[in-house]
Amino acid sequence: MLRRLLITGYKPHELGIFNSKHPGIDYIKKAIKKRLIAFMEEEQINDF
Repeated sequence: MLRRLLITGYKPHELGIFNSKHPGIDYIKKAIKKRLIAFMEEEQINDF
């Protein structure tokens, strides 16, 4: 079964991120990755 996931959020300037080397980017990426992995694992369990 095909599912879609829409990710929304703040714009970089709303978070005070003005370049790609901002230290907060790593935290945001880790948080998104953690939530996506949890979502995918939950969907696999629910599909069976």
